[in-house]
Amino acid sequence: MQMQDLTIHAVQILTHLHEHQGSVQTGAMIAKSVGITYPTFTRIAVRLRNKGLIMPSTDQNGGYMLGKPAHEISFYDVFFAVERELRISLYLEDKRRPTEQGDCMIHEFLQTMQDHVIAEMSDKHIVDFS
Repeated sequence: MQMQDLTIHAVQILTHLHEHQGSVQTGAMIAKSVGITYPTFTRIAVRLRNKGLIMPSTDQNGGYMLGKPAHEISFYDVFFAVERELRISLYLEDKRRPTEQGDCMIHEFLQTMQDHVIAEMSDKHIVDFS
């Protein structure tokens, strides 16, 4: 498992929006602040918007704002919005279910490890990165 840079940029985008609440933040402004191109910002913004983590600003000048309070947006929410699902090993997929006793122990260990990673990601929120 290797986390995509897009996930890190998504956290940076959300952190930026949290830190600049109350002011209009256009896509171009956010992209520049985070250090990414505007097309990359747009690609990430679509995924965040689809999961309700950001939304268009109601301001007449456009821009973006958080879709819900920063303390309610976990790192795992962002990860899931960008990367869809966490799988530390293909071995955990149904078609690779263990058939022998030793395999069951490996499967259980990997599942426990994956559950721990998800729990750690779920315990960190956007406010923790400000």
